[in-house]
Amino acid sequence: MQTGWPFYNGSKETTDAMRVEHHKSWFQGKTPIMICTSAFSTGNDYLHVRLVIHLKTPLEMTEIIQAQGRGGRDGKPARCYILPSTMPPKISIGRDAIDHKGLWYAQDHIYRYGLTRCLRYGATLYIDGEGMKCKDDARNQLCCICKEGPIPMKAHNRLRLHHVASMPTMTMVKAPPLQRSSSFGKRTIEEASQDGMDPFAEPFEQAKKSRTA
Repeated sequence: MQTGWPFYNGSKETTDAMRVEHHKSWFQGKTPIMICTSAFSTGNDYLHVRLVIHLKTPLEMTEIIQAQGRGGRDGKPARCYILPSTMPPKISIGRDAIDHKGLWYAQDHIYRYGLTRCLRYGATLYIDGEGMKCKDDARNQLCCICKEGPIPMKAHNRLRLHHVASMPTMTMVKAPPLQRSSSFGKRTIEEASQDGMDPFAEPFEQAKKSRTA
């Protein structure tokens, strides 16, 4: 990116020196926001991450857990959001195939269950093979679904192509209450991008070109 927040990615247009500078600037707090591809989240165990936002649908459950696990590693509250695409991504393997990366887990977590199921249960089901709900242990802090209550499945089905899924970090700090206002989900990411109001549009296009390459 020429202006605005740094964009950490693996494209040929970004040199190693630029990536080092972007990382250094973010780590030192000079630039409080880092726009990046999913690879940046692995191994970045820094305490000062307060907010993680997935723009578009994460393709893998592993990616969701790794990225959102960067927030709140100091034990203080952090916010993690998914701003999903209006349509589920296409998955190249069948449901009966071995799903090492959690492709189907991610799609079910966001589109099939969304705001109707405990978020801790979705994450632990993939990690451990056996899901645990927040309320299964009194020591657990509550995810936003368990704290605010799930929405009915019928309402979820009407909103599922436009909803925002909020998930606690893997340290399970408290997520903020989810606002369900009358304007909830009216504008999609694609619509905002077409109006030129989406600050993530340019980084998203660069990341898409990088994945294609």
